[in-house]
Amino acid sequence: MMQDFNFANAEFDRQTGILDNLVAIITTTSAQDPANPVNISGRLLPIVIAGGQNTMAAAGIVLLAAHFEEYIRQQIEEYAKGVVISYNNLEINFREKLVDSYWRSAASKLSRIRPKGSSNWANVAQQTLNNLLAYPVNGNTS
Repeated sequence: MMQDFNFANAEFDRQTGILDNLVAIITTTSAQDPANPVNISGRLLPIVIAGGQNTMAAAGIVLLAAHFEEYIRQQIEEYAKGVVISYNNLEINFREKLVDSYWRSAASKLSRIRPKGSSNWANVAQQTLNNLLAYPVNGNTS
């Protein structure tokens, strides 16, 4: 049985709220009305002129993307940890799919090792191959 995802769902809701707030801030700062200035903590928000509004919106989008990317990376990592913890209780078909995905991903790392340059490449390749085989052959999920 997989772990309870209530905590992950709560964190997703929290992160969604952060993203909503960032969107509101970007919208406010990039599309201001000089006739209706925005007051934040007793200070008027400077008006961003027309040429700067596009820059402000672009910077905001980069901020949103970076925040969201990091959040998704963390969620995937936590999900993977949950799968490993529950590995022995997973259906055999699902475990076989995990092995297939793992093999394709890990084998691509091995294929990027080039037998040139440093004479240490064979040691790196051997260690990578041993790590690659540890899970599907030996059942090592670490």
